[in-house]
Amino acid sequence: MKPVTERVRTTAAAVAALFVLLGSLCGIPASAQTRQVPPPEPVLKVDVTAMTPRIVTESDDDLRITVRVRNIAKVPVRNLAARLQFGERQRTNLQVRQALRGTAPQDAQSTPFQQVSPELMPGEATEFTLTAALTPGAPNGVAFLEPGVYPLLVNINGIPDGGAEARLAGVNMLLPVRSAPGQVTTATQRSLPLTVLWPIAARPRVAARPFNQSVVLADDMLAAELRPGGRLHTLVEAAAKVRTGGIGDGLCFAIDPDLVATVRDMANGYRVRTREGLVRGEGSEEAKAWLTSLRELVADQCVVATQYAGADLAALAAHSPRLATAAANRSSVLSEVLDADPLPGALWTTDDIDERAAKAVAKAGTDLVVANARGVDVRWAPAEPLTVDGDDSGRLRVLPFDELGALALRPRSASPQLGYPATVAADDRTIAGQNAIATVLFKAMADPSKPMLLAPPRTFAATADEVDWLLGTLNGFIADGLVQPVSLTALAGADSVGRARFDRNATGGRLPKGMMRELDELDGQITDLSEAMKEDPTSQVEPQAIVSPLREALLRTASADFHGVRGARARALESATAQLQTVRHGVRISDPGRTIGLASGSSPIPVSVTNRLPVQITVRVKLTSGAGLRLSQPSAVEIPAGRSRNLKIPAEVLRAGRFTVNVYLSTPGGTQLGEPTTYELTSTEYGVITVIVTATAAGALLLLAGRRIYRRLRSNGAGRG
Repeated sequence: MKPVTERVRTTAAAVAALFVLLGSLCGIPASAQTRQVPPPEPVLKVDVTAMTPRIVTESDDDLRITVRVRNIAKVPVRNLAARLQFGERQRTNLQVRQALRGTAPQDAQSTPFQQVSPELMPGEATEFTLTAALTPGAPNGVAFLEPGVYPLLVNINGIPDGGAEARLAGVNMLLPVRSAPGQVTTATQRSLPLTVLWPIAARPRVAARPFNQSVVLADDMLAAELRPGGRLHTLVEAAAKVRTGGIGDGLCFAIDPDLVATVRDMANGYRVRTREGLVRGEGSEEAKAWLTSLRELVADQCVVATQYAGADLAALAAHSPRLATAAANRSSVLSEVLDADPLPGALWTTDDIDERAAKAVAKAGTDLVVANARGVDVRWAPAEPLTVDGDDSGRLRVLPFDELGALALRPRSASPQLGYPATVAADDRTIAGQNAIATVLFKAMADPSKPMLLAPPRTFAATADEVDWLLGTLNGFIADGLVQPVSLTALAGADSVGRARFDRNATGGRLPKGMMRELDELDGQITDLSEAMKEDPTSQVEPQAIVSPLREALLRTASADFHGVRGARARALESATAQLQTVRHGVRISDPGRTIGLASGSSPIPVSVTNRLPVQITVRVKLTSGAGLRLSQPSAVEIPAGRSRNLKIPAEVLRAGRFTVNVYLSTPGGTQLGEPTTYELTSTEYGVITVIVTATAAGALLLLAGRRIYRRLRSNGAGRG
């Protein structure tokens, strides 16, 4: 029986593998296959270079998608063929979510496979156009019988050298249909209230921000983003074109204080860390021009602050709530640098937050969190304020931004279980806004009575043409009456429509626990340093000017923007640690550089403390030694800014000879300052106390000896008598 069982198992495994292969060849989605398998390594890189139309209307005759395919493998790929596949109209939020991740069925209609290339060698690329006829009754055409959004797959098959024919790549997107080809457009009955958050943020780049010196960046990539054609330049320029009227009335600029502070420092001259050392940054002029453009853009406009440097609030709140509160409390930077008026008490975060994070941001004075609807227990919540349960203050509310809209604009959101290397529209900067427009159309058709808040990811990236198309299309929707722009201020000012609780299973908090414990320890040292510092009357520098950059470095280390960037977080932690160490070493014990001779047995030990910081600081000196030396532990003393202070530490020599004394310097709270210093002492004298004790002991010994002699003599005299 055993051999038969093994044969049955082998046959079953072979049949399962055959079904997976057939599903890949025939376009059956992974969700419909018996078993989902992880995608193999990509063989092809696929870019959509053109798509016409982006939105189907009754006047369109055909759909044309131009695709560029490059072989990124080390082996040739043969018999490349491609086609377009379409799914049914998506009618529910869940169906649209599945379509955005590529798991919705896409086999309702398709075009025939089109031969692309007989052979594509490694590094080679080819470009081709796939066409689907939209005219009813056209040969090999597709028919959309009603308006809506439809899943669309660009399916590319081929045979890698040494392998079998399979789906090698697929681009998943949504195709919006405003009106079915060949039919008459129906008038829109009601407009969808729409608000758009426009993110002005970037991955943290600061490596060090020393006091009274130019900032040091980890690289000069931010300068490239600020130049014409760069990502940040494109976002500001595109928004300026629609600033007034139309979608401009529904735009609110979500700005990262860390980015604004960094660009300000770049405009004043900066340095870049390289393998060869520090070099002068080349983007100061670009930083000045971009900052000027941003000031003009946000003047008298809606502005909301993000958490500083995109710090992971859930992770920080779990291990260091004080840091989470600090991350939510930096909107003042926007007022100082941009002369803007951020929405009071409001914070926008793209990451999910949990109850602990909500409490931490509430302590920062936040009373409105603009967060992903996925993070609250009210599924598919519209853009209407909800009072947060579990908040001690009772004031915190959440304004959910649209879960589908956020997913539509998020790169790398294709399901990893599709069984082939899949991408979505947001992965391609040429069509990055395609799915977002489809999502807006879906919401407008499904339930236009509920307001929609569209929020791209923090580091939203698209070509200049694509950003213009995204905002221009929304303007077209407004002109057609499909959409009505609503300001974020109006949404935030509305009364709460219910209650909600943040999801306990928030996707935030993904930082390593060991690193979070280290951040909490460093933050404790920074807090202790701050408590020991005081403004010096001569320098007139506030301690926060020294301490704030240290805490900001910790927040950058916890940035969610580092996810997927190898080694970036570890380098940020190293930089934060080095900055703190520089401040701690600004106060130190001066090494005498020689052996100190004690003139008497009770001579004090001279200790010189030097403070190179621009603030006054309270320190405590501690001495330790071996046997033969009794040391006093002095009280805490204040050291003026930029000054030294000579201390006399009382000591008592218990014996003559050489002594080693270890001198430590710390804050009253115990944070080490500088490095421990070793003093070498020598003495040939005894201390006063030692002499007194010795003399007393000698006197006592003489008295005892005399008494004994006296008693013996008396005893002998008595015997003779």
